[in-house]
Amino acid sequence: MKHEAFNALSKKPDSIFNLSSGAFYRAGTYFGLCLRPLRHAYAATLGEWGSCRVFVCSRRGSIIKQKDNLLMELIPVKDGQRVPFAVSASASEFTIHTPCGNIRFCFAENTLMLVRGEGGLGLMLWQELETHRIIRKRGEKSWEFSFPYICSLVYTPQKGTVNAEISWNYEDLRSELCTAQIEPDETGEFEAAIEEFTHFGCVRPQYPAYDEGKRSAQEDFEEFLSKMPPVSEEFAPLREKAAYVTWSSLVSPSGRIKRTYLYMYPTMPASSWQMAENAVSLKNNLPLGIELLLTMIDRQAENGQLPDFYDDVRNWDRCIKPPIQGWALEILMHEHDLKAEVPPEKLRAIYEGFGKWAIWFTKYRDDDHDGIPQYEHGDETGNDDCILFRTYQKLELPDLSAFLALLFDQLGALAELLELPKEAKEWRERSRVLIEKMIAAFWNGKRFVGRTYGDHKIIDDTSLHFYRTIVLGKRLPQEILDQMAEDLSREGFFLTPYGYMAESLTAPNYSRSAFGRGAITPMDNVLVITGLYSAGKTELAKEAARRYCRGVLGAETPFYPAQAGFPASWNASAFQILSDLACNWP
Repeated sequence: MKHEAFNALSKKPDSIFNLSSGAFYRAGTYFGLCLRPLRHAYAATLGEWGSCRVFVCSRRGSIIKQKDNLLMELIPVKDGQRVPFAVSASASEFTIHTPCGNIRFCFAENTLMLVRGEGGLGLMLWQELETHRIIRKRGEKSWEFSFPYICSLVYTPQKGTVNAEISWNYEDLRSELCTAQIEPDETGEFEAAIEEFTHFGCVRPQYPAYDEGKRSAQEDFEEFLSKMPPVSEEFAPLREKAAYVTWSSLVSPSGRIKRTYLYMYPTMPASSWQMAENAVSLKNNLPLGIELLLTMIDRQAENGQLPDFYDDVRNWDRCIKPPIQGWALEILMHEHDLKAEVPPEKLRAIYEGFGKWAIWFTKYRDDDHDGIPQYEHGDETGNDDCILFRTYQKLELPDLSAFLALLFDQLGALAELLELPKEAKEWRERSRVLIEKMIAAFWNGKRFVGRTYGDHKIIDDTSLHFYRTIVLGKRLPQEILDQMAEDLSREGFFLTPYGYMAESLTAPNYSRSAFGRGAITPMDNVLVITGLYSAGKTELAKEAARRYCRGVLGAETPFYPAQAGFPASWNASAFQILSDLACNWP
C-alpha cells in the first residue's frame, strides 16, 4: 500500500460517536454494524486504518443462543482481494474508506439497510455457518441468510450482483462456509439492500434509493436532536453525540416489547431506573419520555414488582433497581402539565403501575416490619459493587427510603391530577411517615448512615451512596440539608474537578478501578446534583454539574466511566440532564 493512501486513510472524517464503544444503529432497529479490533490493535484506535473488522450485528435477545452478537463479517474487496480500510460514522451513514473509494451504509427504515460501493469495490459476506444455519436463493437475484434463533437477512442487489456458491452439508444440517460477495457492475459501482426479518424473508418489488434512505435517517435524527435542550458553547461538541447515543439506543416494538424501548449498551436493555433517568433527559420530548416510563409497567408482575429489564424474548425478573420513578415524575411535573399533555389512559397506567410498585416495597421488602425497606444485594442499588455490601448481603439504607418516600409523594400529586383526593392524602401521609422514620433510623446528627438488616448494626462509611437522600430536597429539615451541602462542597472529599466520586479519596476502601468504590458514577451524580438543586443549593448544584460535564468533555481521568464516547445510554442521558441543569435551569 502506498504511503499516500495510508496518509489519506489516517485523515478520515471524524465520527459522531466513539467507534470503540458504539455500534451503528438507527432508532428502532434491531440489527446494525459494529467493529471488532484486530489482534494487534488498541480499542482506542478502532476505526483507524488497519485496526478492525466490520460485522453485521444484532441486539435481539435471542443472541444469547450464540457466543456473541455477530451475524456476518463484511469485507471490502477488489478483484477478489481484500482491501485495507478505515471506518467513520455519522448519525445517518457508516463509511468504509479504502484507497480505491468508499463503501457506504445507511438505514432507510427500521428493518432496511442500504449499501453503496464505488471504485470497483465489492463486499464479501463471510460467515462460518453453524448447525441449522442455511443460505437460500430468493427470487432471481437475492439471497437469504438464516440465523434460526435470531433473524433472517435478505441481500438484494439494485446495481451489480450478489453471488454465492454454497454447498449443503447433510451431516451438520447446514450450508457450508459462506463467502458470498456483492459485486459491482461494469461502471465499478454497486447498490444493495439488506433487510432483516423475524420470520422467513422475502424480496420487495422495489426498494428506496440510497440517497432517499440516508435523507430519511438524517431527518429522523435531526428531529430528535431538535428536542434536546440547548447547551452552552463549551458543551456543544457533545450535545449531538449524546443525542445520537440515545436515539440509536431506541428499539421499536417487537415480541415482548410493546412500545418504544431503550437499550443501555448495544446488546443490553436499559434497566427500570435507567428508563426513569432517560425519561428525564427527554423531558423536552415528553411523549417519548412517557413511553419509556410505561415500558416497565408493561411487564409488571401481579404483585407489583417491576422487572430489572427485559427484551424482545426474555425477562430479567430476579433483580430490581431503585424506585427512582418519583424523582423522574417530580422533574417532569415541574416542566409539564401532565393532565393536559398526557393521554388520560397513560396517566392512569402510570399512577396505577407505580402505585403497585411502591406498595410492593412495603409488602415484600420490610421483612422485620419496622417500616424501613431493605436492599438484598448490591445490584439493587444500581452500583453493583457498592462498598457498603462488602460484608453483608441485606442492608437497610436511607436512599431506598428516600426514593420510596419521594415516589409516595409524587403518587399523591398524580392522584390529585386524576381527581382522587382521598388517595392523594393517603400517599402524602405515607411519604411523611417514611421520611420521619428514615431520619430517626439513619441520621446520626452529622450525616446519614446505614444499618444491617435484623440486628440493626450501624454501617458508617464515607460513601456517596448516603447522599442520594438529598433527592428529597426541601422535604428534609434545613439543618440536614445544610450539613449535606457542606460535605458535598468539600474539595477532595467527594467533589473533584470531574464531579462526585462514589467513594471519598481519603476512604480506606477507595479504588479508582471499581465502579461503586471510587468511580465518578453517572447516576449518583445525576441524583445528588439534581437533589442539591431541589434543596435550594443552586450554586453548588450548577458548579457540580459543570464539573461533571467538563469531565465527560475531556475524559482525562482514569477513574471516569462516562468517557466522551458515551459507552452506554445512561452516560449520555446523565450528560444531557446535567448540561441542561448547568445551562438552562434557573
